[in-house]
Amino acid sequence: MTTRGSARLGLLASLFVIGFALMGFEMLGSRYLNPYFGSGITTWACLISVVLFAMMVGYFAGGYAVDAWPGVGLLALCVVLAAACMLIVPQTANWLLQFIIEGLGDGFAGVLTASLALSLLPVAFLSACSPFVVRLLLVDLDAGGKTAGLVYSVSTLGNVAGTLATTFYLIPNFGIRAITTAFGVALAILAVLLFFGKRPLGKGVRTAAVVALLVGPAVAVAWPWPCFAEDPAHDGWAASYPEGPLWVGERLLYTEMGASKVVEWKAGQRRDFWQEPGCGPTAISAFRDSQFIVLCHLGGKLVHLDASGRKIGEFKSAADGEVLRDPNDCHTDGRGGVFFTDAGLFMQGAPATGKVFHLAADGTIRKLLDGVYYANGIAVDFTGKRLLLSEHLARKVWQFDLRDDLTITNRRLFLDVGRYFSADEIDYPETGPDGIEVDREGTIFIPVYGSGRMLAVASDGTVSKLTVRTKFVTNIAISAANAAVVGAFANDRPGLPGWVEVLPRQTLLALVKRTVVAPVR
Repeated sequence: MTTRGSARLGLLASLFVIGFALMGFEMLGSRYLNPYFGSGITTWACLISVVLFAMMVGYFAGGYAVDAWPGVGLLALCVVLAAACMLIVPQTANWLLQFIIEGLGDGFAGVLTASLALSLLPVAFLSACSPFVVRLLLVDLDAGGKTAGLVYSVSTLGNVAGTLATTFYLIPNFGIRAITTAFGVALAILAVLLFFGKRPLGKGVRTAAVVALLVGPAVAVAWPWPCFAEDPAHDGWAASYPEGPLWVGERLLYTEMGASKVVEWKAGQRRDFWQEPGCGPTAISAFRDSQFIVLCHLGGKLVHLDASGRKIGEFKSAADGEVLRDPNDCHTDGRGGVFFTDAGLFMQGAPATGKVFHLAADGTIRKLLDGVYYANGIAVDFTGKRLLLSEHLARKVWQFDLRDDLTITNRRLFLDVGRYFSADEIDYPETGPDGIEVDREGTIFIPVYGSGRMLAVASDGTVSKLTVRTKFVTNIAISAANAAVVGAFANDRPGLPGWVEVLPRQTLLALVKRTVVAPVR
């Protein structure tokens, strides 16, 4: 093959890689936006419009630039700038999208702004490459149409390959952040080899294309992704202020306070399990043999369901006549009954009116504790024979000895949550510990509402600090195989948009080991 033919083939191969990354990144964009804005027609319309607009900007700017500075050097610069933009996305997408949704909401303005923030620059830089390749390959004006047609055909073929490969292979197997990094690494390699191989053009760009396609994905697969970066085994979906998850085997039940319902997830399929307007449920627990208790936080009552989700009855007061106000979180007592909290007022400086109750299997409710500064998460550590309680507004978790008669005694501090957060990490006044979960290995998980973080206290006392998807993370539940983390993106907007995420239990435990922030307490 002649030097000219080799150079031509190398440029076209590079253009295929660029086209692949461009449309692959568009498909990834939809996945970044989905947790915050959903996957409806508004999201797709905004994303597609932004991508088309960015391509227009790139074609226009690239056409002018190549006439002024023809050569491979500026082509390489466009590619490396696109690579830099993509490499930034996995590290900044969560806080950027959270900032946008808090400021503009999840409607048209929010999703359009988010689409622009994610896609405008990388897509524009990649689109600018096509005019460069046309100019570099054009040697005969009489063949200008053929040259332009060939360039845009190869680019579009890369677009098609990138769309199909990303959607049907890469996302299911590697997760969006790993793939984004793979694209960024691949493009960076391509840019470097384009630049340094610009003299022996054919050899340089052919090598660039091959190395970019092989090394980029390898780097991304080996990348040590931090907590809750998407994993091929993760499952996640939008929900209206999800709370109180409960595993029944590998079947997950959770509440949606904003939709006043309980949802069941099993083997990747979801269905409404129970619903009652005005309930505002925040937790569900096993009760008796195979029945359930749902805490209606807004309705001020407990609802008794059978195994199929049919309502059997209600509990509205304790045995001494004390009326339930704001039932909040619950946990089985291991004997067919349920421990639960009654929250009190959720406001800094409010009176400490939170309470802890016990519902026995025979239906009797008795009060165990009052005077709590917003009683939130509750859990039983059966191995340690203790009950754990989140005093949310005090930013503390307490532990009590659990007696054989299921009363509690010997209150003492388990964790001062505020100690693990600096002042600049807390921008929400009511930040504090929410739900509590005790893993079978003795690790205790404490989502910290309003912080986008979760603390994990290992059995040896070391404390880890995990970043989670939702700012207003409410709870976690762990089964033998999986963990479910739930929370809301916003707590003051209609719809109360939130997210349910299911990930392998071993993945969660591995993240805990990688995010230790404090030695043994």
